[in-house]
Amino acid sequence: MSKLTDSRGSCVAIACVALVLLAGCGGNSEPEAGGSDGKPLNAQETQAILPDAKAMPGWRVSLAPTAYLLEEAVSKGVTRCHGEEGNSCDNVQFTGASTFLADGKPVVSFLAFAYKDTASAESAYESVWEAWKERTPEARKLNLGAVGERRDAVRGLNASMDEGSKGAIAQVRVGAVIVLVTGEAAPKVDMADTLITKFATTFSERAREAQDGKTPTATLGA
Repeated sequence: MSKLTDSRGSCVAIACVALVLLAGCGGNSEPEAGGSDGKPLNAQETQAILPDAKAMPGWRVSLAPTAYLLEEAVSKGVTRCHGEEGNSCDNVQFTGASTFLADGKPVVSFLAFAYKDTASAESAYESVWEAWKERTPEARKLNLGAVGERRDAVRGLNASMDEGSKGAIAQVRVGAVIVLVTGEAAPKVDMADTLITKFATTFSERAREAQDGKTPTATLGA
């Protein structure tokens, strides 16, 4: 495949991620007993858990971290509600996203949904996952290990369904927050499973730091 074809593939991947974000875009999905409660996050705290340029050395910012009130996010088309009667949005207070890319690397996006409390996040978890996992064709389960109170991940093709393309989605509940990591790679662009698992783990750490009243400092690395 020519460099021009690879370049076009990368552009398609970027466009697909942008569409996913505007449209609202396996591990163990069972909730763990005794999962810790998390304090509700405000808009500033929700935005702070989203990786920025400092947290993503070696990557370029495509979409800077931004958080919205749910009503504003829906009106701007930044998110949509899923599940029976849109119950995935029940008690969501803020939602935000950031996206990164780099030459020869996948397009990676981070999304956060901050709920009113832990019970609301747990109640919405399945609806959110059912909606997002369908965006990875020919999916197989991806093991995230022991991260958060609940987690799921799949790996397959990207939205273009081109042969050799890669797509992955990881979702984790950390207290009152649900975080998602999506990765899209064109054919001949590598995307190791460990990249998504590492990003999901560190993103979850940032969500835990914020709910513990700390400034998120966990860095996702190159």
